[in-house]
This record gives sequence, C-alpha cells and structure tokens, in this order.
Amino acid sequence: MPASVHLIFVCLTICCASLVTISMASGDTQLEQVSNADVLTLQTALTEPELDWLRKHRTIRHGIVTNQLPFEYVDSNGHYRGLTSDYIAIISEQLGISFKRSYFSDLTALSKGIRENQVDLASYLPPPRGKLSYSESVIEMPIALFGRQDSALIVGIESIRDERVVIEKPSKAYQILSQIYPQIAVSYVDTPAEGIQAVLAGKADIFIHNVFSVEYYTRKLGLPSLKTVSNTPYTFDIAFAVTEELRPFIPIFQKVISSLSKRERQLIFDKWVNIEINRKLDLKKIGLWS
Repeated sequence: MPASVHLIFVCLTICCASLVTISMASGDTQLEQVSNADVLTLQTALTEPELDWLRKHRTIRHGIVTNQLPFEYVDSNGHYRGLTSDYIAIISEQLGISFKRSYFSDLTALSKGIRENQVDLASYLPPPRGKLSYSESVIEMPIALFGRQDSALIVGIESIRDERVVIEKPSKAYQILSQIYPQIAVSYVDTPAEGIQAVLAGKADIFIHNVFSVEYYTRKLGLPSLKTVSNTPYTFDIAFAVTEELRPFIPIFQKVISSLSKRERQLIFDKWVNIEINRKLDLKKIGLWS
C-alpha cells in the first residue's frame, strides 16, 4: 500500500479540489486549519441569515458521552475520540466555529445536561429526547439478533420463545423490547462486550444489538464471531441534536454534512469501526471522489 492516497473533495455544492493524505504510520488524528479559500467557498453556499447567525454564535457548547466506543468516547489521555469527533472537526473547520466540550458518563447524564442548559449540542444522543431538533442521520446501524455459531436461525424478534435474551441497558434494543415486545423476558448488561461474552459463555442464547458495535468489540477483544440468527427492521441512528435555541444551526450543519459523499463517510466509518490501525488524518483535506 502506498504511503499516501490523494483524493478529491467536493465542498458543499461547489467543486473545490483539495488533497487528502492518509498516513498509515502510528499517531493521533491531526487537524490543519482550513485555508482562506475553503472558508470563502463555504460562505458562498450559506445564506446571509445563516452567515449572520454564525457570526453571533462563534462557540457552541458540545455535550460528549465518554464511553460509547467506537462512536464517541474519551481515551486514556483524556482526548475526545470516535466517529463523531471527526464530524465535529469537519464542522468546526469548515464553519470556522469552536466547540466548548462538556463530558458526561452516559446518555442519561447527557440528556439531563441538555435539559439543564449545560450544553447546546449533542453528537451522540439517539432520538427522541425531549424538545430537541435533530439533524439527518450521520449513520444508520442495523439491529440484529446474535447467537453462537451452532445456533438455529429464527424468523425475528417476535419468534423468540424460550431463548435466554440479553441486551445492553440503555440501548436501542432496550427501547425496542420494552416498548414493542414487553412480553419477552430479558437480562441486562452494561456494555456490548458483556453481551457478546454472555452468549459465547453459554449464559445467554441471544444478544440483540447493532451490528457495527458487535463487530467492533468482537475484533477489538479477539473473540470468536457470533452468528446473526435474525435481522430486524430496526436501526440505531446517530444524529446530532441541538436545543430549541440553536435550531437555526441544523440547516447550516446539514449543508456541510450532506455535502459529504458516501466514500467520505465510508472513510470516517472505516477509520473508527473497520480499520484497527492508527493514522494521521488531515481533515482540512478530507476529500474523496463521489
């Protein structure tokens, strides 16, 4: 594999040629400042009311949940990491705004922080959560049923009878089962890793969770792969949420995020979920072909 890969970035609705360099050497994500040309290009895509709003809101209070690997977390050095961190970095670089970070131990604490006006924006807070405005989904993660390799396939959640089911609490699976399938008896774990290990150890028959987290923790911990015994029609969506006061920020945010191609989003996804290597990523130049 070559030491660097050069790709083309489409910035919003205007084609803006720039380069992306991905170094496979070890190291943390490194950001470079956006050039004046990049800022000017973006400004042409924003309306005057949007530009005026940005001028009046140079800093946004950002609530971060610290333990949702690989999507949002704080590492052992106290650095904000995960898939959402790259999206936040792109937004900050492209809009020329800053984010003041506040850290929360779980989703319940983050929800409370928003209600008590401690933060303006949350990058990992599944809807619905009170009177918040949400962006379009940054990523949609299918929810599936996982068993051991010798487990029989089943039709769906509604076909669960005597199987011992384990789910993470809180999680999208917990929301689904408590609201739609309250008749199913379940046991709870605190992390996806615990759910995977419960099935592998024979303490449970089925773990219900999103497929990306299961794949991530299986590889991270070097565990045997679980078998997908059934798919579901449900997904766990990551979207950015803002308070009512910051509702005008959503269409501005969306203009930047919507401009990212599928390949660009795949790069970010691979970095945090699929590829377990360290790399240096210049987010000023995070461009890919469409």
